[in-house]
Amino acid sequence: MTETAAPRVRRPFIRVPLDERGVPSLSSLDPEKRAALVSAVGQLPEQAQVDPALAGMLISAIAQLEAAVLAPRFKLAREEMARIAQPRPPLDELLAKQTATVLSKHNVFGRFGDELALAALIISWQASVLQAANEISRAKAQAAKVPETKHSENVSNVQSEG
Repeated sequence: MTETAAPRVRRPFIRVPLDERGVPSLSSLDPEKRAALVSAVGQLPEQAQVDPALAGMLISAIAQLEAAVLAPRFKLAREEMARIAQPRPPLDELLAKQTATVLSKHNVFGRFGDELALAALIISWQASVLQAANEISRAKAQAAKVPETKHSENVSNVQSEG
């Protein structure tokens, strides 16, 4: 006996057009296709447009992390490395704008926007805390060295005279 192959079932599909930036244009779907897509994947997220300022904050957070990791490797203070790692004008604005465009295109913030924004805020906050703590520590160490240096000079002067 020969077995007959089961008929091939064609699965329905929905084409989602892309706008000029390559972002899926869900609003251009007709209501029937949109409803079918919603029933297949659940409620569709709205396409979030990422604010370039937020993208800039993410870039700044990445630069702070990079500085913390690379400073010991290059035997630099973390603050020095942070100054090196931070993009400068006009690159910082261009980078933030392009990053926002790419994040919007892939709807990264539509799904993880709150989490990414929170991470960027926490990293930026902690970087400023570390920087302030280092500055205070350095100032205290400098203040402690000044009297100690004068004392050690006086002791050496007394010993050389005696």
